[in-house]
Amino acid sequence: MSGLEAHIVVRRDEHFEVEVELKIEPGQTVVLLGPNGAGKSTLVECLAGIVALDAGQIRLDGVPLDDSERGVFVPSEDRHLGIVFQDYLLFDHLSVTDNVSFGPISRGVDRRAAHRLAQDWLEAFDLDEMGDRRPPELSGGQAQRVALARALAAEPALLLLDEPLSALDTTTHARLRRMLATHLDRCAAPRLLITHDPTDAFLLADKIYVLEDGKVTQVGTPDEIRRHPATSYVADVAGTNLFSGICDNGEITIVGTEFVLHAAHTGTSGPVLATVHPRAIALHANEPHGSPRNTWRATVEAIDPLGDITRVLLAGPIRIAADITPAAATALELRVGGETWVAVKATEVDVSGA
Repeated sequence: MSGLEAHIVVRRDEHFEVEVELKIEPGQTVVLLGPNGAGKSTLVECLAGIVALDAGQIRLDGVPLDDSERGVFVPSEDRHLGIVFQDYLLFDHLSVTDNVSFGPISRGVDRRAAHRLAQDWLEAFDLDEMGDRRPPELSGGQAQRVALARALAAEPALLLLDEPLSALDTTTHARLRRMLATHLDRCAAPRLLITHDPTDAFLLADKIYVLEDGKVTQVGTPDEIRRHPATSYVADVAGTNLFSGICDNGEITIVGTEFVLHAAHTGTSGPVLATVHPRAIALHANEPHGSPRNTWRATVEAIDPLGDITRVLLAGPIRIAADITPAAATALELRVGGETWVAVKATEVDVSGA
């Protein structure tokens, strides 16, 4: 079997155990999404060869990297990995070009060809004028782009990205996410991105694994995760409604529709991402009047009870999910195929650069 297959069991202490079964095909981006303390970094450390398994095995392209029963453990430097952490870990004594060409040279590419390859990746990440600089001279966003270029230039057998965007400011985060979305497909290897940010997960993943308390609680495509959350955590963070649009003076025309979503306090113009949390959406039996600037009629597509909330999937000018109380769902007499009014305040529409 090509790609990554792993059954990872690690006991961090007597009270916490990480147990994950993971499969990533070549050229596939899997995102591991979970809260802080869920065990995400432990999983990366196991795949990277920093921490040995207590039980289970890791196979990459059919070759065992760690097998607790057979006593196999391949050290990190022999796993042919591309790894990016949130703190960059660049070589301060080398130039940017030499940092990026380090991987190709290590696998036997001659220096001139490695430098050409490095220049290609630096151009891809808008760093073509930074080649002679040293890492201490770079901003955080520039350093992280160098780290990503270095990992991809190495043409790894497995690409590991551990919270690569979390330390960046909002504008830099969005810009680098766009670059990742553009360039990840140039890597033919299995790709694993670790994040706690659902927007990163939805925009970059082919498949999402949700990790809570050391265990996988849900696996699916971004659309499957959004539409059918399996736990309250998933409902809370992965239920976020995400729309691509064009913003003009606070009016966002949603891509592929003529629907306009009104947002407050935005100086952004041009392509944007608009997010609305399901809890910020109110449903009404009749057309609402008053402060909400966004109101429209929608058809109920699905009703999913999730403990103390009910997730209502709505079709209309845009598809959106709302979280209401079970009592409200009963009072509104909601039914699949029935109609309801939707209201969203402009202040509840979050906007960032696309």
